[in-house]
Amino acid sequence: YLGIYISNIDASKIQVWHGALDNQVKEAEMRELIKQFTGAKVTFYPNEGHISIIVNHGKEILETSLRAMANGRQDCQRIRCPNGDLL
Repeated sequence: YLGIYISNIDASKIQVWHGALDNQVKEAEMRELIKQFTGAKVTFYPNEGHISIIVNHGKEILETSLRAMANGRQDCQRIRCPNGDLL
């Protein structure tokens, strides 16, 4: 028990990326779990697994996550990446 209730979570702020070939969390399990979060953004990659999704889509996942964090903070307009790009 963590004191967290799914009904209290704003699912519109959830983004999930999942590789259909993931052996740790099966695609069917993820699809069942995500049904509880109406409005969540979900991206399934049909040819990716648990690690390959990070290797092959890590930049996209990181950039999307950083943008979402920046958009949720009033005091943060843009984030500078290590390569100098601004998000």
